[in-house]
Amino acid sequence: MLISLLFNAAVVWHRFRLWRIDAQWLKLKAQTLDLFGHHYTIEEIGKLGLVLGDFSARQKERLDELIRDLQLLRPRIRRLSVSLIVPMGAEYYYRQQERMVDDALRALRQLRASLNA
Repeated sequence: MLISLLFNAAVVWHRFRLWRIDAQWLKLKAQTLDLFGHHYTIEEIGKLGLVLGDFSARQKERLDELIRDLQLLRPRIRRLSVSLIVPMGAEYYYRQQERMVDDALRALRQLRASLNA
């Protein structure tokens, strides 16, 4: 019975951590869409091809903050995905979160590169 309780506690702890990761990701995604417009997808944002004059200094600063926040979130997701507390097979959910963060990072970095060019 004690082992069953431990496993159930591990599942609850895993779901709580996954919920926090997801909440942070959704917050960053919403901030990204607020900056560029909710009619774009993350992938489309990377292909916008904006030039330096299209962005104000505050918008460029916000873009850099979003990239930095996503770069901080990514290793946290990776660390949690390889944790011993994660139930067998549940690491897939972390991998999915990591893939979404990677896609957003790629798009924002492409946009930043086009602004710098």
